[in-house]
Amino acid sequence: DSVAGDGAIDAPIDAPIAAPIDAHALSVGADFASAATAGWVGPQLARERLQAVRVHVWDDCGALGDALSAAGLRCEPLSGPEQIAALEPARSMVVIAATEQQPLARLRAANTACLQHGVSWLPVGGFDGASVHVGPLMIPGQTACAECLLRRLAANVEYAGVFHEVAGAPSAPTPRALREWANSVATLILLRWLAGRDAALPGLLLTLAPGELAMRQARVYR
Repeated sequence: DSVAGDGAIDAPIDAPIAAPIDAHALSVGADFASAATAGWVGPQLARERLQAVRVHVWDDCGALGDALSAAGLRCEPLSGPEQIAALEPARSMVVIAATEQQPLARLRAANTACLQHGVSWLPVGGFDGASVHVGPLMIPGQTACAECLLRRLAANVEYAGVFHEVAGAPSAPTPRALREWANSVATLILLRWLAGRDAALPGLLLTLAPGELAMRQARVYR
């Protein structure tokens, strides 16, 4: 069984589509999700699931939303946490890109709003000079939240006592190639979750380490 309930999210969308869907990208994304989950879900059902959910993207530069849309996801811009209250949890997903000036402020604002209104969400972090975190995919009431994530990260560094001050300080500029890598990983996570219901994804933190050309995985618990 998956972490999220299947019934509600499979319901048809009555509201009009905000932007045209690239049918080819949608088909390719659905085929990927079907193959990546070992055929647990067929391509047709995967396409229907992708069409049934809107992904609300909080990203100042727009690159993350562009990457998600190019993969066939139905995206709409999000300008702040106050808009999350109007979202329908069963048909919505929030994705945020951290800002370089206040890396933790947006993370915490999104966490508070999504927990309050029961909306699932995925953070894409900024470059801290060594790595970029993508995830974990957070399901309110079922997985770890952003505060759980911060406690986990603080427990694994030598400067735990000042972790929040360091992590909240302006971050290093994210190189374009690294940002595109992070956006691509976020795209694949959403395709596998929304279309394939891959139950291994909620709570999974992916850390991109460009110096090693590696991606590490860790499970974040409540």
